[in-house]
Amino acid sequence: MKVMIISIVFVIFVVSNSDASILDLLFKNNNKVKIVDLKQENAKPLTWLSGNIIVISKEASIYLYDINNETLLEKVVDSYDESNYQFRNCFSPYASVITLKPPIKEYKNGKINSNAIHIVQNSYRYIVDWQQPSKNKNVDFTIFWGTNELDCTMVDYKGRGEYTNRREEENGYYSRRTDYSPPLFRAIHGESFLFLKKRLNNKYPKHIELGRKSTNKEDTSKDTYMELELDTNGMPHGNERFPNKIESFYDSYEDNYVLYENTDQFDSKEGVWPLTAWRVTPKRKLIERYTLPPGPWVKNHSFLKELSCFSCGCECYSSMKLYGGGGKIYAHIWGKAIDNDEAGIYLLEGKGANTRWSNLILGKVKNNIIVSPDGCVIVFSDKKNNLKKMEICSFSK
Repeated sequence: MKVMIISIVFVIFVVSNSDASILDLLFKNNNKVKIVDLKQENAKPLTWLSGNIIVISKEASIYLYDINNETLLEKVVDSYDESNYQFRNCFSPYASVITLKPPIKEYKNGKINSNAIHIVQNSYRYIVDWQQPSKNKNVDFTIFWGTNELDCTMVDYKGRGEYTNRREEENGYYSRRTDYSPPLFRAIHGESFLFLKKRLNNKYPKHIELGRKSTNKEDTSKDTYMELELDTNGMPHGNERFPNKIESFYDSYEDNYVLYENTDQFDSKEGVWPLTAWRVTPKRKLIERYTLPPGPWVKNHSFLKELSCFSCGCECYSSMKLYGGGGKIYAHIWGKAIDNDEAGIYLLEGKGANTRWSNLILGKVKNNIIVSPDGCVIVFSDKKNNLKKMEICSFSK
């Protein structure tokens, strides 16, 4: 017994003196991946452009960064608002909209109050094309809404609302809860969003309305869309008031999209899992249907667990987002309600009903992460905001 106690004390002493975290130890013990420290402190990844060039933020400035040479390149923006208030920042490999953070001087008793920071006007840097980041423009908006996260183009929610209202009146569709669902395709592949079709048995299969064809935006009578029904085996998740979110990511390496159900409900008693995902072409042809099984983060929440999440519920403090490239699908799980041995980055493995989540990293990985086009490298920030690179393909065979 004394030997065991001494051993435990020795391990704690070694860990504390080497400033190693539980997350670092998990990195070293995971033979599926290789973790490389990119030697950038107070940094986080924003988007993967192409090849070995990514965009990162470092101390509230935005830079281009060379992954292979581990070199900080051009500074693109001197200072921006990292808080991302109301999701006004948008980063994609094609374009970006960035909320600038100009120096605001506030005077108190005739002197500058250096502690006060108030953004009284929203100014945005619009990078139209990352191939030429110097050719950008500043745009001032009182309120900035409606960005497609896949390519940072503007979304015509007004036009969509007119269309969905007409479809609901004419064809018995149900759109009140889905008017502001995120775009699911890049603008060059047509407009797209979630739609629900009414059924007599009160079940609401999910439809995707895709592709406005009318060149005259004022003449909505000529709008034509393609419907893609997302089969959930007759058991749509969520309910008529709060259907599960449908989100997507673009796999540029394969030139297709993964559309997937997303939820913040990780309590297995709620019966939300498994979820469903679909890989489709830009022309709306179904390639593959996936079952997204419950991972280790989905379990029966005890009374004490629910109590710890306060009145809002644990779903307010739990998040999931899927990423991918080269045909691979990753899940990032994070949030205050997620335990250290459940949070992290997972890889979807297997086929059909035999799919499973294989953990690559366990621990509190900061949001967000970025994935290389071929899906072989993930860049993320650890809990100390140090930039890390995870190499997967060479170590998971």
